[in-house]
Amino acid sequence: MIYKYYFVNINVEKETDHFINSMKYLNQDIVDLLINVIFKFCYKYYDSVEGSKSYKKAVFIFNKLDLEHSEYSVNQLNYAVYLLTLKYHFDSLKILIALEDEYKAKKNYNGLLLVYNRIFWLIGNIQEKSLDKYEEHFNEMVNIAAININKELVLQGQMNLAMIYFENENYEKAKQYYLKTFKCEKFYVKSAICLKLIEYCENDFTSDFVMQPVENCKIITEREKVFYEYYYMKSMNCDITNLINYLDSFVLPNIESNDSFYYIVFIKEIKCLSKTLDHHELNRRKLMKIFDKFRKM
Repeated sequence: MIYKYYFVNINVEKETDHFINSMKYLNQDIVDLLINVIFKFCYKYYDSVEGSKSYKKAVFIFNKLDLEHSEYSVNQLNYAVYLLTLKYHFDSLKILIALEDEYKAKKNYNGLLLVYNRIFWLIGNIQEKSLDKYEEHFNEMVNIAAININKELVLQGQMNLAMIYFENENYEKAKQYYLKTFKCEKFYVKSAICLKLIEYCENDFTSDFVMQPVENCKIITEREKVFYEYYYMKSMNCDITNLINYLDSFVLPNIESNDSFYYIVFIKEIKCLSKTLDHHELNRRKLMKIFDKFRKM
């Protein structure tokens, strides 16, 4: 049964329903492990946003899994993630703080990385003022050479921190983290875009960072190619009129309503461009129209 959750097939939903109906007959250790697997599958494939097609199914399954009362710490972490999805931020933070204490006591460093990654994401949404404390704990752990930790989790944490600072326009701190994450293929595209935007926002081109052509990006979606290409064009000193036309014709149609990262990036980009258009009335008006379209999304 477990294998079926790693290879999506037509029987997965039936197997999920079967497991939920059989939970009361299984050993608790098995239940805890399978709940973790099922949660990850359902979280990925069922949209738990109210009003979506699979919302009722998702709520039914998550309620049946009863993550809240699981004593298995991984499922408590899953429950915190689920609460984040529902925007119960402070309830989620309470669970994460408790898990931090538990994982510290057990010296579960990868567990701590998972906790910090979610705390960073959460703090970015609620503007909690305790970021410095968790950032310090995170960096202390990362810098201890003697412990064996998951490097991808480290990079994810650094990426989350970079995004918090980027969104709040603390570009110096954001750049410190992006200069670490851009070296990883998984995080290269978003890191490169932000590094390039920071250069223009700060009007500081002293960095050695150079964007590679889009065809050299190993992990990139078709939609991301559109966004990446914009900054690659800009880095090649593309004419500002062409950039504005590209924004209107290609970038804007590819921004989705729930795509907060690229929405933030291009809102900042439009503001940055507008500062250079004082004497270009036609371009300025067109850019303002694009800005209005973004704000109405």
